[in-house]
Order: sequence, then C-alpha cells, then structure tokens
Amino acid sequence: MEADKKRIIYIDDEVEACKTIVEFFTLRGYDVNVAFDAEAGYNLVKNTEPNIIIMDLKIAGVSGIDLLERLSKEKTNIPVIVVTAFQEAIIELQERELVVDKFFTKPYSLEDLHNVVKELLEVM
Repeated sequence: MEADKKRIIYIDDEVEACKTIVEFFTLRGYDVNVAFDAEAGYNLVKNTEPNIIIMDLKIAGVSGIDLLERLSKEKTNIPVIVVTAFQEAIIELQERELVVDKFFTKPYSLEDLHNVVKELLEVM
C-alpha cells in the first residue's frame, strides 16, 4: 500500500453494500478492507492499522455494538462511522454510552459518506 493512501475498514454482512463501498472508495484512492462479521472486523482492525472504520451495527455473529464496546475499551482512537437501517441500534448504542464520530441511516448518499470520511481524516 502507498504511504499516503488512507485505509478504510468496512464491516457489514451485506455483500452488495460491501462491493459498492469498495468500488466507490477505491476509485477515490483509498485502500478498503472488508469484513462480513464483527470478529473478522476486529481482527482487521488489530492487524491492518486502519485510518477509519465504517460499520453496520446489525451484522452476523457478535453485534456491531459489542464490537464497538470492545474497541472502546481498548482505546483504539480510530474514527468510526456507523451506517445502519435500524434506529433501535442507534438507541442501544447511546444507552451503552458508546461514542461514534457519525451516524448514517440506510439508505445514505455515498458522496455524503465520502465527505465525512475526508473531514475525519483531515483532523487526524
């Protein structure tokens, strides 16, 4: 990977959503790694040193909320953007007092997501 290329980890169990994100961000110069469940996502975070994490909360296996809680306890300090179709997942996240950098409700604009990614990476 090029030294200046920013690395995104995208965690979602929807294959088509993953394909769309990979294509969209790769064309814009990002290195994108995908995980289809929380455990694979956790391993990617630990092994690839991403600049940003974009993730769904309702994923196969361990929930995205549990993954966020685990990462929060480890103080990874990696910006996190949550994309979800389930408002109750966002409420649960808030009830557990887990902090993320931005929420997007599905469906969302890829351009809006890209703008937030750029903003978060600028402040790093």
